[in-house]
Order: sequence, then C-alpha cells, then structure tokens
Amino acid sequence: QRGGTLVFRLLGPEHSCLNVLLTSCGLGGARWVEEILQAPFEVGPDFTFEESLVSRVDFTRRRPFTLTYHIHPAARWSDGVPVTAQDFIFTLRAIRRHASPEFRDLHAPVRSVRAVDRKTVRVVLRPRFATWRALFGSILPSHALRGSDLTQAWSDRIDDSRTGRPIGSGPFL
Repeated sequence: QRGGTLVFRLLGPEHSCLNVLLTSCGLGGARWVEEILQAPFEVGPDFTFEESLVSRVDFTRRRPFTLTYHIHPAARWSDGVPVTAQDFIFTLRAIRRHASPEFRDLHAPVRSVRAVDRKTVRVVLRPRFATWRALFGSILPSHALRGSDLTQAWSDRIDDSRTGRPIGSGPFL
C-alpha cells in the first residue's frame, strides 16, 4: 500500500546520492531508505528485531551455521513484481562487488548464498555471527537494476533503471 509523504531531516551535509551501496552517498541516509527498500528485519520501538520482508528465518545451531530466510508470501515491489530469493542474492553480490571495503567486511562471514525456491533463500556462514539479523540491510530490486552500473545508479531518486519509475518494497516511493 502507498503510504503518503515521508518528510525527514538529516543533520549534517546533504547526501550526494541515494545509493545504499556507496559510502560517498552518506551512510546516515541508509536508515530512512528502509522506508522505501525494506530489510528482512526492522528494529522495533523496544529495540528488538521484528520480521519485515521475511515471515521467519530458520537457523542451525551447529556447523555450518545456516540461515534460511522465508520471504513473506505477499512481499512485492511497487511495480507488482514479487520480492524473491534472487533479490537477496543480487543484493549480496552487489555489496561484494560495489560497496565500500568497510561494508563488504560486514558480509565477510557469508560463505555462500543460494535460492531454495522463489521465496526462500539459504545463507551459509563461516563462523557464528551474532548480528545475523542485520546481515541484509535494504534489499535491492534485481529486476529493476540488473544490467545497470550500480556505482552510478540512484543518484537523485530510487527508480527502475529501465523505466525511470520509482520503485520500492516499503510503504513509500
């Protein structure tokens, strides 16, 4: 559902772009982008993680430490395309290829990621990873960004690179 207008104020200099992969765009903006591009979990008012884009995550307690994300069946992009395991895989690959070294280091514990089916993705970690709920930030729309230069995308808006139309998985565009 469309959510109306989001008005926010950031302290400090204006961000140069909206690309969540690039530190040059300003990491402070990454928090409000989650209102447009949802993450698997969001932090609730009591500072606990609540499922957002996922309905649940199963995890193992023995090696290899494995996370199985079950994407909410109703999760869709604003253009009607379902959010799928491919979006999670695309996001992780984009981070590994284009994000700053500091951002990439946060994802170093990931040994592998693969789709189990369209709405399920499995992530295998090297060691146990206490902050696994924050492993994925905003999930990127693979169908809207595939083939784009991700270092140049989203300079002044979050949109489908093919159509120029706004895109999101959250309540705002």
